[in-house]
Formats: sequence, structure tokens, C-alpha cells
Amino acid sequence: MMQNFRVCWWCLVWCLLTPAFVLAQKSDNPFREFIRPTEPLTPQNEQKSFTLPPGFEIQLFAAEPQIQKPLNMAFDIKGRLWLTESSEYPYPVKAGEQGKDAIKILEDTDGDGRADKVITFVEGLNIPIGLYPYRNGVIAFSIPDISYYEDTDGDGRADKVTKLFGPMGFERDTHGMNNSFRRGFDGWLYANHGFNNQTHVSGSDGHVVEMQSGNTYRMRLDGSRVEHFTHGQVNPFGSTFDEKGNLFTADCHSKPIYQILRGGYYPSFGKPHDGLGFVKPMMDHLHGSTAIAGVEIISADQFPPEYQGDFFSGNVMTSRVNRNSPVYHGSTIIAQEEPDFLISTDPWFRPVDIRQGPDGALYVADFYNKIIGHYEVPLDHPGRDRYRGRIWRIVCKDKDHSPVDYSQMTVGQLIAALGTSNLTTRMLITDYLSDQSELDVIEPLQKAVSEAKQPAIVVHALWALFRRDALTDSLLGEALASPAELVRIHAAKILAEQKSWSPAHRRQMTNALQDPDAFVQRAAAEALGLHPALENIPALLALLKEIPAEDHHLEYVVRRALMLQLRDSEILKQLDWKTLNSKQRSELASLTLAVHTEQAALYLIWYLQTENVNEEKLPEYFRHMVRYLPAEQLSEVIQLARTQLAENIDLQVEIIKAVWQGYQQKGLRIDSALSDWATQLTQKLLLEQKVQSVQWVNYPLGAEQSDNPWTLQQRASADGNRSAPFFCSLPAGERATGRLISQPFSIPPELSFYLAGHTGFPKQPDNGFNYVQLRSLNDQRVLKRVSAPRNDLAQLVRWDLKEFAGTEGYLEVVDSDTGNAYAWLAIGRFQPEVVSIPRESLQQQINRWSAAASLVEQFKIRSAREKMVALLSQSRLDPKLKNELASALISLDGTDAFRPLFPLPVSRNPAAGSFQQAVIEAVIEQKQDRVDDLMKQAFKLYPSRLQSALAAEVAQQPNGMERLIAYAGQGIASPHLLAEPAIRNQIQQSSDMQLKHRAEQLLKALPPREKQIQENIAQHLQSHASFELSVENGKAVFEKNCAVCHQLAGKGALVGPQLDGIGNRGLERLLEDVLDPNRAVDINFRTTTVITDAGRIFSGLKKREEGAVLVFVDTKGKEFTIAKNEIDEQQQSPLSLMPANLLEILSPQQLHDLLAFLLQSTNKETTANSLP
Repeated sequence: MMQNFRVCWWCLVWCLLTPAFVLAQKSDNPFREFIRPTEPLTPQNEQKSFTLPPGFEIQLFAAEPQIQKPLNMAFDIKGRLWLTESSEYPYPVKAGEQGKDAIKILEDTDGDGRADKVITFVEGLNIPIGLYPYRNGVIAFSIPDISYYEDTDGDGRADKVTKLFGPMGFERDTHGMNNSFRRGFDGWLYANHGFNNQTHVSGSDGHVVEMQSGNTYRMRLDGSRVEHFTHGQVNPFGSTFDEKGNLFTADCHSKPIYQILRGGYYPSFGKPHDGLGFVKPMMDHLHGSTAIAGVEIISADQFPPEYQGDFFSGNVMTSRVNRNSPVYHGSTIIAQEEPDFLISTDPWFRPVDIRQGPDGALYVADFYNKIIGHYEVPLDHPGRDRYRGRIWRIVCKDKDHSPVDYSQMTVGQLIAALGTSNLTTRMLITDYLSDQSELDVIEPLQKAVSEAKQPAIVVHALWALFRRDALTDSLLGEALASPAELVRIHAAKILAEQKSWSPAHRRQMTNALQDPDAFVQRAAAEALGLHPALENIPALLALLKEIPAEDHHLEYVVRRALMLQLRDSEILKQLDWKTLNSKQRSELASLTLAVHTEQAALYLIWYLQTENVNEEKLPEYFRHMVRYLPAEQLSEVIQLARTQLAENIDLQVEIIKAVWQGYQQKGLRIDSALSDWATQLTQKLLLEQKVQSVQWVNYPLGAEQSDNPWTLQQRASADGNRSAPFFCSLPAGERATGRLISQPFSIPPELSFYLAGHTGFPKQPDNGFNYVQLRSLNDQRVLKRVSAPRNDLAQLVRWDLKEFAGTEGYLEVVDSDTGNAYAWLAIGRFQPEVVSIPRESLQQQINRWSAAASLVEQFKIRSAREKMVALLSQSRLDPKLKNELASALISLDGTDAFRPLFPLPVSRNPAAGSFQQAVIEAVIEQKQDRVDDLMKQAFKLYPSRLQSALAAEVAQQPNGMERLIAYAGQGIASPHLLAEPAIRNQIQQSSDMQLKHRAEQLLKALPPREKQIQENIAQHLQSHASFELSVENGKAVFEKNCAVCHQLAGKGALVGPQLDGIGNRGLERLLEDVLDPNRAVDINFRTTTVITDAGRIFSGLKKREEGAVLVFVDTKGKEFTIAKNEIDEQQQSPLSLMPANLLEILSPQQLHDLLAFLLQSTNKETTANSLP
């Protein structure tokens, strides 16, 4: 279970970095400040601030007071621009009150590029965002519903409201919600579900969709149905289609642009995928921030050819419009960074939406504001502007951008206009022809499909007929045989949407898998995935084998199509596995991880019985089988593992852990089959390792626990020996560190050994970090010392030790170099063999003992107690292993009162060593009556940093808070510990009024915590420049402490926000984030406190449910589970997981090195000079 409030870094910026921005405060650049330091400009002066490539011109289409704070835009068939605006944001109107927000229609009636007619179509709204003009009204989101606002009397204003879907979640966050409504070729309305909110919604058909934070979904315009389209992303805000029907979104936190694949999963703060993995991104660069809003693809021929097909995105932090060009790898589109299209010198410019109009102009919604960050600045900050807003219109000089009212055209003229290059126009016409039932369009559209020469006309005519239920199989067959790949792509997409298939349809899609165009193949695979059948599988497997390595998206769609076949249990039953080759069976086995059925688990049993399986996959396979097989078949799974892996004890350890996770997810208790396996495995782990004195022990450098870097490795020596075993720190990574101590021995007159490794870069002086030394056991004096030889080839070292011969000593092998190269050490071949290199890896031995301890703790294996005690009684033992063994005994003996004392800290202090030995002896002898005395000793002995961790653990014990307050009152523990945020929060939540009173009396005498925090920030801000800073060392601190949760430059986990560009925040802001992490914690990232039936208290970030268990993340970024039926109470706290005592956890040098590393992590910014 979880060890709370210890060293970790949930988040270097967990509480304040949010789904949106990684840019900010730096006094010399206003574009890096969350609160812009400049004054607002008039629309006319802002217009002068823009720089565009040659040949373009920017016009002011609308501004305050015509409009206020625009959010989303859309066009109608008449060429008019509709927009949602909000002066209420960021606070929603309270229930029962009417809002002041509106949807407006803007029209340029005289063709001068400026809206001269503005109609308020509907008002009294509550932060409306997504909108889509439809027939005689508009479908839009306004808290809390998606509704159809209709003008029934023709006066240009809505007089009827029909709720279509809702309520949609808004309570957690108001800056993303439901946005970017885009009508697809298929007639569905696509939308983004923004950050943090939770929505449980259905259409009139009762089909329920549940969304938490970033997702995309689609809905029928009559309110009949809503469907999940993709899962994940953090805060998608902006969508667009290309002419092939591909959907793209802008995610305001993770990536500026994603290609959206139906049913795909995308990264979102550590949420899991469905078993297929995440869809691979189409770009890695971030354009200087992650605050991206809006995305559009250029298609209008008024733009020069070099811009056609390019992606334009709004960057609200850099105040620019970014540009990317598409690079095609089959059906996978990669975004290639291009010079920014629009650059502003006005930091208030905030481009939140971008749309190409039917007139060929590019429209940019400008949320003109001093502040746009939803989390980075308090929502009630007086600097937030509630009035100003502009719409900018970018045109190509000397090109015709005259507005056109397509509603006045005949059907023939409309169909001809489908051949225009402008996709906005084509989509508007397609919708109009599909939706206006009074129009006589069927025959003209059918004629267009058969006779039109332009592929675009054929494509849109096909979709209009399909949406009117008038598309014949013969016309569709003609389209599938068209020489134009664009037509074939859309014909396949139409078949995907068609509910019922004939055998001919299936043959057509199977044949289309062999199309020369990868997009046709992908569309056909998607269609087959949506229409499962046994005969689909061979064709999909055949295509999978032929997909080029760089076409990630085609591979994903084909694998997902295969997975959807397997989700049909009848297909799985009928499939003749013997007709498949080994590679195909392996592929289908991996896909079953996304198939949550008994039949899929049964296939895995058969597969494991008949195939040689990749060992890395086995834990997942066994976990999956246990999760989805009936309970009565689990003994068969266990027997399979024990039989097939009888000779691989280490892999069995991994498998039994996975099996137990499956049991927990099913809500099952340990049964005899599992218990017997665990007992036998534990006996093997202990029997195969001789419980005797350990020759070598690794101690972490510094105060923190860390992994043992010393690996057993054969290395070449200078005398020609090429196969001798060495202890080597290189395989663990050059940044890994450790101090390897030998057992004591009688010092011989002479000692020789071979040494390899480095102490810094070759042309630099010896940094003194990597060395071997001989110490006296009596007084710890260093008797001999030698540095790494700066050579990969092991060199002979010979020491004359006559003056020390006969006395006791020990060897100390130190790798303390955290550099990323030339920073390792290797040692071996001792003569005489006063110490030796073991035949088996030291780490393997430790790992097996550690595994035994874990099994004993989990399965309560009492028969192993004697050997566990024998191990724990050794004076020389790996510190981490010592804690694990003790934890196992505590669990086995039910002596939980000892638990707060663990893990015992690493220390070379003799007093600390004696104390630790006393704790171990008390645990072994089960003397719980000594806990109080040992706890008091610990508080007196430990430094402040360790006292904080100890206090947090004590507070989580039954009656632990009472003990801690008593210690503080007696002067044993510092009263400052009661002011620690986590402990203070527990005190405030306590129902024991007497306990709360005693605590408050102790806290009254302390100086205000906030004052101390500000003093610490000011002190470190002032002293930063005085440190000799090392970015490399700072990187090592980050990798050790932060990367378990955060990704930077593509490295690290994506549990928390990625930190690319974090350096742009500036030193002062970083210090605030680090030293005051609980200042303002978003609800999505607050810890949850759980009290179990047994009275234990756990804290962590709740991530998800898995069957019968809840999954949390602890302060080390690791997941842990608690069975739902063991929870007595759970409550969300206002705290971040990030510890508030980082000044105690990190040394001043480590802190400032880390800051130096983060400050240099800035994203490239394009300058005006880089324009073409």
C-alpha cells in the first residue's frame, strides 16, 4: 500500500500548471507573463501590431461594442458569421438567474470587409461556446445543455428553445466545456468535451455516453443519439475536417494538433488506453506553448498554392497564429513546422478560434484580454477583461473575397458550386441540400454522381444522397470503382456509416483493403471494423502484414478493426485458429487485451498452451485471463503458469502479481490455488538463496532510497582476459549512483584488482566522483584510494598494504557521478580473494529476497517467517531490502503500530544505526509495547525532513493524530509538524473537538505559514545567482524526482502535465510553484483521503475504477489499489500530492540546479524576421 507524503514530485507544477499553459512570467518578455503588463489597445492600434507574410492583409471585421469576448465562430449558407460571446466567463451564472451572454449574427452587407449588420439572435445565455447554424436557428451549448434555438416567426431572433442533450458537466471547469461544433460529411455534429468536467448524457434513444475531461463525441441534430467518438486528450478546443473526411483537433495542453481516429485513445493525465495503446501523435513540436485554441485547414483557392492544405492554429500565449504543413506517410499525416503566419506585438491578442469563411478569408476570433489563463491567475483577478473582443479577417490582396448568399441559388447552381476548392462552402452546401426537405434534389444529385467530372462534386453529392436515404447500391458501386481516390475514400466511409450490409458490400470493402491508396485502405478497414464478421479477419490480417512501418495510423485502424471482430464472442468461437500462422495468432492475442469477454480469455489460455509467447506480454495476458474468466476456471490459469514457468522463478513472480491484480479487480479473495502457489514460490525464492552473510551491500548516496546500480557483467581487461565477472554501474545508466561496500576482511600485505570506468569527460580534469578506497574497520580512515582509470578496458591496480596487514578493513566502491556520459565504474578480479564477485548478480539476489518479502506480506505466508527473520537479522543488508523484510513481518504479525517507523532512513550515523537495530529487533520480537519509546527516539534523532515524513505516517494510524499532538505538546515533536498542510487538513476534518482544540492551541504560537513561505521564496529568488549552477545536475534531480509523473522533452511519464517550455515561467513563478504547491489546486488534481474499515488512512490521487477496486497514484507516481468493500469513508482534500516541504527534501544546491535545468527548458519562438 501507499507510503504517503514522502519524497516525490507530483508535480513540479502540478497545482498550478494546467491543462493549458506552459508559458509565463518573465519580466523581460510580456508574452511570457500570465498577467500582461501592457495596456489595451484600440482595435485600430491593435491592427497595426500584426505582421503577415507578403500578399496578405488583415481587416477588422467586428469589435466592441458590436461584440464582446468571442469564443467560437460558425458560418451559415448565407455567408453570415455566427459567434458565441461571453462576459460571464469564467463564472457561470447561478441556477435560477439569467446570464448576459449571447449568440450573434454578423454580416458584411456592403462588401467592405467589416460587419455592418449585427443581430443578437439569442441572449440570456450562460457561457455559450460551441455552435452550429441549422435551418432557421442554431444548435449551441450554453450551461448546462446543448439546445436548438429556433426562429419560428421569421423576425431574425430565437423565440423557441428545444433541449437536445444535457445536462453537460460544467461544475469543475468553465474554460473548455463543449466547443467546436463541426458538421461532418456524414451529417453528425461533432464536438469536443473540454478539460476536467464529467458528463453523463444520452439522446432520446437512451444510449448513454460518459465523458471525463478531454474527449470528442458526435450527436444527431434531432437529439436522438449521442456517441463517443474518441477517448482522451486533455482539453481539446478547436476542430476541423479535411476534404478526405479526416478530423483534427487542437488540444490545449498536450499537442497543438491531433488526427482523430474513430474509437482511438489519446494521452490524458495518465489515463489508461483500452488495450490497443494510444494513437501516435502527428507532431512533437509545441510552437512555444501548449496554449493552443482553434485549428483550420486552408482550402480556399484565394490562398497561394504553398498554403493549400496547411494547418493554422491559434496560440493564445504567444499571441500568434501558427502554421504547419502536412507530410504524408501513407495515411499518417505528420505536421511539419512552418514559420508563424500571423505575429502580433500586442500581448493582449488571444486567438481562440480560426475559421475559413465561404468567402475564402480567414477569420480569427480574438478574446482580447490581459489574462486568459484559467488556473494560472485567480478567476476573480480584477485584470480580467469582460468587455473587449475582436474578429479579424485575413484576405489575400488582389483576390476576390466577396460574400455570397448561397441560399439564393438554384439546386443546379448549388451542385455546381460543390466543385469549389473551399471546403467550408462545400460543406455548407452539402448540409443545405441534405437538410432542406422542401428542395427537389434527389434526381439532380444522382445525375451529379454519375456525370460530374470533378471528384469533389461526386463526393458531396454521394453524402447528400446518403443523408437523404436516397443513395442506391449501383451509384455507390460506381463510386467505389472511381478512378479518383477521393471518391473511393468517401464511398468506403459511407459504407462504414450504413447500418445494414449485403454480401456485396462486404466484398467491396474487403477488396478495398487492397486499394493502392492508403486512405482508401484505412476507410475500408474502419468500415469492416464497424461491421464484424468472421470472413473479415483474414483480409485484415493480410493487410496488417503489408503496412509500411511509418504508417502508424493505418496500422492502428486495422488493429482496431480486428479487435472489434474479436469483441463478437460468436466470431471468436467460430474462428479456426489452426488456419492462422504463429504471427497472426500472436497479433490476435495482443488484441484480446482490449476485448473484455470470457471468450477472449479462453482464447488466451489456448494460445499460451500452444505457442511460445513473448515473456514481456505474459503478465498482461494472465491478468486479463483472471479478470474475465469465471472464478471456477482460475485454478486452471494458475496451474498453467506453474507448469509452463516452473523453471523461471523470476517470471513466476511477475505472473503471480498480475494474477493477484486480476483477483482484486474481480473482487475475489485469496483462494487455496493462489495461496499454495505463493507459498511454493516463496520457498523457492528463499531456498535458492543461501541465507548467509552478504559480501557486498549497496548504499544509496545521500539520504534517499534509490535502486542498486551495480550489475554483474563480463568485461575485458588489459591483460587480455575478456570474460571475468565485474560489478559495473554502466548498465543501470550513466546517471545512476551508488556506494558498494564489501564485507570486512583481514587486510593482506598486497591487494590487486582490475578497475574500469571514467571520472568525467576525457579532456576535462578528474572530477573525483568515481573511485575505490580501502577503509579501516576500526576508525573508518581511508588507507588507500584510486580513481577510475578513464578507460573502458579494465586496468590493473596493485596496492602495497604491508603497513596495514592483519588489521580489519573493507572496500568502498563509489560511483557518485550523475553526468550523462563518462560517469561509470566497474571492478573485479581481486587477488587474493579476500572478497569476490558472486556468480549470480547481487541485484538478482536482492530482487528475489524482495519478491519473497512481497509475497509473504501479500499472502500472509507464516511458514516463511523463520527465514525472513534470519535474513532481517543480518547486520549487513541492502537498506531497501531491510525495509521490505520488516514490512512483511509487520504485516504477517499484525504489528501495524511499527509501520510509521518504516522505511528506516539511510544513515551512516552510529546513533542512527543503533536506533535502527533496536527497531528491527522490536519488530522481530513483536514487542509493540516499545513503539511509543521508539517513536519518541525517532523524533529526537531525525532531522526536520524525516520528521515530516514520520509525522505524516503517524497521523494516518488509528489514534495516530492524538499521539502526534501529544508529542508536540510534550516537546518531543515540533509543533510546526501540525502546520504541515496534509496534517492540518486532517485536524480540520476531525470530529474530535477536544483534539482540534489542543492542536489549535499549539498552532497559535507558530508564525503564520504563509509569511514563512513568502520569505523562503524571496530568499531563494535573491540567492539563485550566487550558486554555481549545473544544468546537468539539475537534469539528474529532475529524472530522479520528477520524471515519475512528468514528461519533459519526450522523457518521463505522462501522469501529470508535461513540462515542455516550463522555463518560460521565469524564476519567481517556478519558486512559487515549488515552495507553495497548495496555493490553488485544481479539483481534478486534489488528493483523496480514504479511511478503511480497519482504521488505516491512505491518501493519493484517484485515477479510475477497475472492477472491484479503486486505483490511486501515490507520491512516487506509482499506482496502488484499495478494494471498494474495504472503504469506510473517502473524502477529497484541497491538497496537491506535491510535498510542501521541498526545502527539507532537496538541498539548496539541488533545488537551484533543478531550477536552472527547468529555466533552460524553453520552446523555440518564431520571430517576425523568419517570415517568408
